Amino acid sequence: MAFKSIWARIARSTPLSFKRRTRSSAVDGAIPTRLASALLEIAPSRYMTANICRSMASNERRIQTSLVQQNIFGIYQHLCRKALSFLSQPAHVFKRICYACRRSLKYVEALSMRVAIHGMGRIGRALARQILQSADNAFELVAVNDLAAATQIVHLLQFDSVHGRFEKAMTLHEDGESPWIKCASHTIRCLSEKDVHNLPWRDLAIDLVFDCTGVCHSANDASPHLAAGAKRILLSYPTYHATDPTIIYGFNHDTIPPEAPIVSAASCTSNCVVPVLDVLHREFGVQSAHSTTIHAAMNDQSVTDSYANNLRQARAASASLIPVDTALARGVIRFFPHLQGKYAAAAVRIPTLNVSAIDLKVFVSRKVTQTRLLEVLASACQTQYRTIIHMTQQPLVSIDFLQDTHSVIVDATQTQIFDAGRQLRLLLWFDNEWAYACRMLDVARYWNTITTTMEQGYD
Repeated sequence: MAFKSIWARIARSTPLSFKRRTRSSAVDGAIPTRLASALLEIAPSRYMTANICRSMASNERRIQTSLVQQNIFGIYQHLCRKALSFLSQPAHVFKRICYACRRSLKYVEALSMRVAIHGMGRIGRALARQILQSADNAFELVAVNDLAAATQIVHLLQFDSVHGRFEKAMTLHEDGESPWIKCASHTIRCLSEKDVHNLPWRDLAIDLVFDCTGVCHSANDASPHLAAGAKRILLSYPTYHATDPTIIYGFNHDTIPPEAPIVSAASCTSNCVVPVLDVLHREFGVQSAHSTTIHAAMNDQSVTDSYANNLRQARAASASLIPVDTALARGVIRFFPHLQGKYAAAAVRIPTLNVSAIDLKVFVSRKVTQTRLLEVLASACQTQYRTIIHMTQQPLVSIDFLQDTHSVIVDATQTQIFDAGRQLRLLLWFDNEWAYACRMLDVARYWNTITTTMEQGYD
């Protein structure tokens, strides 16, 4: 039975007298107290992660939205089934629970976004795969835009030399005005439009565009998406302007301006190093630092020697270690202004397909011991950065971190302390494709949550 027809059979109800009425901020990234109370009434623990259950059991004032967002599909299904069971309840119980259910369902449904991906390169396809294989309905992938042929896009989504075969069935249909892909519950239009102004974002009611082209040097350069009808744009690369909103999930995602239409998710390297620097700075005081990124080959390199303006990048990616320019220092200083002139960065491309590392050296103001350093990092893995930072004591190599969803994995076996405890060396691993795509989705969820919370009137 359709859910709307179920509600058509339900009489008007009076507001539920919620257990907790403590007010909470609408933009702090947590489920408002009224909604938390409603979820306590109607959402069973079997559809929620252990973290949500623990939050409820400990009577926390607010439940983190990211935890609920991971379970949207299960909660939605339960709400639909619960609506039918309400019909047999006594009138006074029916009225109380029905109102909570309707309010919660309205909020949960509003969290679902209609999204499009502009640029189907490595990051664009990683995003598409994660959205399509997700068990919840937080994202509805409506369209992809790339100059490549639709047959090529589908093939590379299904078969990937790094991430393997895609698990779900995917079919390409070429009837209609443009090709379209059917995968699970998603119907995806394949666009091949060079001029962003001509993209049909308004007709498709796109809530958010993931711009994965790397061509916009500022947030303003991405504004044609807004003119085409998109509500928000999330860039998969940093901009050159320090004033453009740049978000690293876990570090500063709670600073997203809800009204900002364009946001950058920084870079995979910034997402790796910034959380670690934040932990070290708060505990020991970072005075200066240097990093060397050991990065897997990228699609701007050639398999064999070929012509290129950058003579080093003209050389075969499979035959050499190739020094490249990096803007990581500029990205780090954006978040840690006190490191202006005190942070330097270098980068080398290596002949592997995926998973990179950063060799980070830090000079701190307070003396550090090996034991204390590992304690601090382990604590960060369990608290603020529990889904962002991970630490391993095992003797692993780069391929072992393929599709690891953490932004950074600290290799505890490689940490070194010298100069009387004032200098640290850490080796940081990260999947430069998969983990970064995860963070983009995290930023998109959070951004949508704070705007939806305001629009729905939760306080």
